[in-house]
Amino acid sequence: ILLTQAFWSGTAYDDIDITLDPASGDIIEKSASIVTTWADAGPGLSPDPDIALMVEKANLAVKPLVSRKVGTAAVDISRWQNEAGESSLGNFITDNQRTTMRADFSFAGPSGNRENIYSGDILWGNLLSVKPFGNDLVAMTLTGEQIIRLLNQQWADREYDVILQVSGLSYTWDANLPLDDRIVEVRDAMGCPLDLKTSYRVAIDSYLASGGSDFSVFEEGIDRVVGPTDIDALVAYIENKVKPIEAHIEGRIKRLN
Repeated sequence: ILLTQAFWSGTAYDDIDITLDPASGDIIEKSASIVTTWADAGPGLSPDPDIALMVEKANLAVKPLVSRKVGTAAVDISRWQNEAGESSLGNFITDNQRTTMRADFSFAGPSGNRENIYSGDILWGNLLSVKPFGNDLVAMTLTGEQIIRLLNQQWADREYDVILQVSGLSYTWDANLPLDDRIVEVRDAMGCPLDLKTSYRVAIDSYLASGGSDFSVFEEGIDRVVGPTDIDALVAYIENKVKPIEAHIEGRIKRLN
């Protein structure tokens, strides 16, 4: 099987050649190479006229949608995470998910939020840059014990930390503890310790719901309900706000050491 992967962010592309047997349709020859786009000269630096025209037509077609004003932001809402791993955008996105799905808690992967929300007018196209994947929101039931295991998966068997953004709960972690046991405490929105035996409704996106980013505990969730896409939920959430939106780092995630 010929398998290729062309890096990310347009830094390379796959050049694949396949020869088919016209009678059987079988592949009789195959080859591939990864061509980087880092050079100052070479193919791909000048737009192909036909493709450029297609892009121009597509941009004109979607302009009325992407330029529609959805709301206003009072402050910049940033993807930047503090030392504990919390971000103002992560707080805003998880609050949106929790409200939309009427859940107790919500989680979001930091890499799923691809752009900041800047102060001033918010256009639909801006929000698509924040949430470009079109994932569905999913609600499921997890126990307190499962949530503790889930939070510990932020460090276990990883080359680098993947800190989940949260809503409806807060937690403290200690970098000096073992990778699979770094959670010191978890509290709900009322400040009460998480009950290991209690079942809670949790809102996430469909990527995490399938165990994405190695958060396999989400695959154990039961009583699943699928909601709107993340972009539709975000647009509706902002449109329903009377005042300009804002979000801040609140200490939902605390780090010891």
